Parts: sequence; structure tokens; C-alpha cells
Amino acid sequence: MPRLLSFKNNFSLTPLTISGLILSSSFFGLLFGLGLSSSDLVASTIGSIFLALLIALGILTSISALSIKQRLSPTIYLSTARPEQTITSGEAVTINCKLANLRLLPLTRLKLTFILDDPQLTTGRHELSGSSRQAVTLSQDIIFKHRGRWKVIAVRCSVQDAFGLWNLNITKKIAAIDINVEPPQRDTSNLDILSSIYTTGDTIPMGEKRAGDYYDLKTYSPSDGVSKIAWKIYARSGELITRQPEREVRPEGKAIIFCLAAAQDDQICSEAMAYMRLLESLEIEIIFGCEGATQRKTAQSSRMAMELMISSARETNQIISQKIIDEFNYFLQSQTQLFAGEVANIILFIGESRLNSTQDAQCVANLIRKVNDNGLNPVVIVRDPNILEQFLNTKTAPLAWAKRWIISQAQSTKTIPAGLPELLATSAKNNWNVLTCP
Repeated sequence: MPRLLSFKNNFSLTPLTISGLILSSSFFGLLFGLGLSSSDLVASTIGSIFLALLIALGILTSISALSIKQRLSPTIYLSTARPEQTITSGEAVTINCKLANLRLLPLTRLKLTFILDDPQLTTGRHELSGSSRQAVTLSQDIIFKHRGRWKVIAVRCSVQDAFGLWNLNITKKIAAIDINVEPPQRDTSNLDILSSIYTTGDTIPMGEKRAGDYYDLKTYSPSDGVSKIAWKIYARSGELITRQPEREVRPEGKAIIFCLAAAQDDQICSEAMAYMRLLESLEIEIIFGCEGATQRKTAQSSRMAMELMISSARETNQIISQKIIDEFNYFLQSQTQLFAGEVANIILFIGESRLNSTQDAQCVANLIRKVNDNGLNPVVIVRDPNILEQFLNTKTAPLAWAKRWIISQAQSTKTIPAGLPELLATSAKNNWNVLTCP
């Protein structure tokens, strides 16, 4: 039965390890240096014996490596209580590796680590020795720092002798598994309910075609057809009554939302998701876009928005680039053209990483200004960073609306994005609506 010897984080990449190179050099020196030049029989004997042992260990290691390459069948799976259980960033997820047909010769051991498609994510290394006819399962906890989609694509096996002199590496490809990591979930949102498209007056548009559930009852008419007759009512009363579908009711508005957030901006993404779920509960339709979305896709529900955030996370850039500007311009133009004359507001969630400097804040302000240029009202949503109270003075009267969420640095434990004061000042001068979330 194999034994778990240790759990480490590095391994050699050469056939002979550093220890093996040093010892082999010493043995060669004994055999061909002192042994032959000085006719030292003892040195020759010692050098020959240890070189033979070194070669024997190399042969054993090679045979075990060949067995691992041909027979070992690793299977990767996640440990979740339910298949639908979500994985959130910042929380540990357990990745299991099931090894079948593990065969290791005496004096050899196997060191194993998982390979993900993101080189920045590294895992620890498991060390095994012995053999087993039954499958062996290894577990590894990994914490994903931000939302995204990752894959475990292979298992790297390092076969060594028991003394750490030989090292042979083998990469075993596996059936890749997707790991979808969501931003932390918030139960509710405290933001004001806003809609981008409003219906006029107090009326709610009704669809011309009835497509609701069969709840309305009316006296039978030959045009209704037999299938709509309520036969139970007829059996009790003898009257022919038909069931009619209710009128289809459209939601009163639509919310057009764009999330400008880098991969590490999970908190603002969590707030955006909570806000969209709140809008859905009020039957307000959602049109959502975010930076990094492949083929500039949009989402029409909170579930689709979550999938879009996950799939686009690794496509976001660390700095605001021309790609982000083009993505936002396309989203803005496509939505204004689709709802020409109906759009009132564009809701923008801005991540802290997009306000790291005054230059970043100026880029964000230019994007928001494009909303204004299209005749729309931008609604900017940022996280409450506890801005310094001295930021407000007699010369910043336009920022008086921000006093309710500004506290002193002495009480603040949060880092203030360097570009946020710049964005606030620009927002105040342009009368842009700015909301904050915790």
C-alpha cells in the first residue's frame, strides 16, 4: 500500500539531482583519479561499488518511470457537497486526484503536482512510495483569489529514487475539468432602484396576444374551441365555461448596466450581482455588459451576467487600455441604437482597480462623458472607500452631496484608490449621479 511521505512545493528538473551530480563526480574521481593514477585499490573498489549502485538506482527509477508513463491513470474531480454548489473566490476548494494502477519499485518514490491552465496558480506536491492494486486518492486545497474560469489540464509526475539522486519527470494529460469561481455572494443590495427605460404615465403595456396562464373564465363561444372548456365546471353546473389565458404583462422598465472591473475587483462585481437580482425580483429587465466579454456579448439575466463575469475575468487588463474603451463604446452605441429615444440612464459599476491613479480616473471620466455626449444620464456606482474628511473644504462645495459617506482617515481602515478624488471632483462638476455601496 503506498504511503504519503511528504507534501512539498518544488522538485528537480534534471535526470541527476544536485546530490546525484556531486556523488557521481566524487565516485568518478575515486575510480579514475586516485584509483588509476595512484593504483589505489581501495579507492578503485569504493568508486566502482558506488558507481554501480548509482547506476542500479537509475535503472530502478527508469523502470518505475516507464510504468508510471504507461499504466498510471489519474482522474481529477472536485470535492463539493452538491454538483450545483458554487465556488467563490477567497474560499478553499478541494481538488482530488484518483490514481489507478500505481506501481513503484522498491527504493523509488513518486512526487505529483497538478497543472492548471493559468501559470500563476501553483499547487503543492504530494510524495508517494510503494504500490497498490486499489485506487489511491490525493487531495489538494486551492484558493482562487478572484473570479474566473480555470482548468486542471495535467498531472506532473516526478519519479525519484529513495536517496534523491535520480529524477525523471513525466506529464500525464487528463480530461480537463472546468472550475468556475464566482465573486462572493451578497444577499441584498442597498442601492436605489433605477431603470434605464421608463414607460410613460401609469399604464403598463399589454401584449396583443394572450400568453399567460389559464386563469380567466368566460362563457363558452364556438370560437374558443373544445380544448378550453372547463369540464369540471360543466359537470357541476351544466354550463359551458372556458378558460382564457391572462394578458401578458411586460415589465415596467429595463436596466442597462455596464461593469468596469478588473479581475481582482470581485467586491464591485458582487454588488452588481446583488443589484441585478434585486431588479429581477421587481420584474425589471436587465441588459448587462462588462469589460473583457468575448465577442462583446451581453446578458439578459443575473445568471447570464454571472457567467459573463466569470468567462471574461481573465480577459480584463490591469490598466485601462484601448480595448476597454472600444468595448464600452460598442456597448453604449449598440444599446442606444437598439432603444433609440427610450434610454434615460446608463448604470456603471466602477471597480477600485480602475481608479488606481489620477490618470485612470481621467480615463474613466472620459468614458462616462461619452454617456453624456449621447444624451444619457450616467449613474456611477463605486465602493465606499471612507474618503478623507479634509478632502471636503470650502472650495469643494459641489461635493457637498458626498458628505454623508465621508469619514476621517483616523477612523478609516480601507485603502483609498488614488484616482477616486479625481473622479468625484469630475462627477460633481458635471452633475453626474454617484452612488456608493459597502
